[in-house]
Amino acid sequence: MNLEFNITLYDSFGNPFDFETLQQLKNFLNLEKKFWSEQKQDIGENLTGTFSNFPEQVDRLFTHLEPYENALSMDPPPVNIDQLMHNYEGYKSQFIQWCGSYWIYRGNPNTEALINAYRYSTASGVAFWNAIKNKRVELGNQQFHTFIGMIMAYEFVFQDHAQMFKRRNSEKKAFSTLRNELESERNEQIKEFQNFCDQYSEWSIESKKDFENRIADYQERSNSTIQDHSNFFNEMADHAINRNKELEDLYVEKLRLEKPAKYWENRAKDLKNQGIIWSIFLVVVLGIGIAYFSYLFTHWLKGQEIALSLHSLQGAILLAVIISMFVFSIRVLSRLVFSSFHLQRDAEERQQLAYVYLALSNETNVDEESRKIVLQALFSRAETGLLASESGPTMPGVEGIAGLISKANKA
Repeated sequence: MNLEFNITLYDSFGNPFDFETLQQLKNFLNLEKKFWSEQKQDIGENLTGTFSNFPEQVDRLFTHLEPYENALSMDPPPVNIDQLMHNYEGYKSQFIQWCGSYWIYRGNPNTEALINAYRYSTASGVAFWNAIKNKRVELGNQQFHTFIGMIMAYEFVFQDHAQMFKRRNSEKKAFSTLRNELESERNEQIKEFQNFCDQYSEWSIESKKDFENRIADYQERSNSTIQDHSNFFNEMADHAINRNKELEDLYVEKLRLEKPAKYWENRAKDLKNQGIIWSIFLVVVLGIGIAYFSYLFTHWLKGQEIALSLHSLQGAILLAVIISMFVFSIRVLSRLVFSSFHLQRDAEERQQLAYVYLALSNETNVDEESRKIVLQALFSRAETGLLASESGPTMPGVEGIAGLISKANKA
């Protein structure tokens, strides 16, 4: 926020001085302050006019101007900015009023003659000032220095009517013209420079804000990208760790179940061979039994004599024993055949169960309870394959045979 500035000063002779920028006013007042400070230091105590207090008046103006100017440059502005503005505006009005009453511009044609009068003495300077500014002559004052001041005022006013002063006046007029032109050019340059400074300040503020916004945006994007990559890396690392653990567990299970699976594979082959062998024995026994009983039945139908006579008790008992042994053999062999093939299927199922468990372990996570069930099924005791509730013919006991013999003898 810049101070909107446009001010016009008037010196005690009514000459206007326009200022469109604050920097123009500062430069002008500093030059005026420097000039009058040097004159006070050069002339000393003789320079006692009110106009000589110009440096102090400028210092008081700057005392109120600078805090207000600094407050306008702050963002946000301070809470006392209204009070600072009130103080500045109040003293600015006083300063303008003081300049219109007492200030003498350093480039005024009267300034050099006034300073020379004060350099001679204070009384001559006061007399010169009263004659030039106030158009008043103190006739009652008979001091010599006052008279000298009046003479100096007379020479200054009527110098154009003396031939000796024509060249000097012409040169002063030329220098005055050049000075005014230089003052105008200087003010114009100051105005352009102030505009450039204001534009540069605005550009600098906008560039700084834009740069800060870009940095904040880049930082936010960078943090977001880093966070996304970090999350992705952590997920990949966790997945790799979990997958590695799963593969280790699967490898351990494979080592644990590889031998049992191989065992059940070999066991199934052995049981299959046993079942085939027992089937062959069963077929042979059946063939022999059928052939023998066909032979007996054929001879019995023909009424031919056979070695085993059924008319005697011994022959009947022997035939019963042969039949019982035949039936018992058939029963035992059939149960052995069924048991072998049943155990073969059980072994194959256990082998496949091991492979299925490994496949499931590779595809999904198998909980501990399922693992226990599978291991219990693999390593549980296998049954014989025989039906426990099934019963077949048994060979007669010794007591039964002895009873039959006793009954035959009694008969």
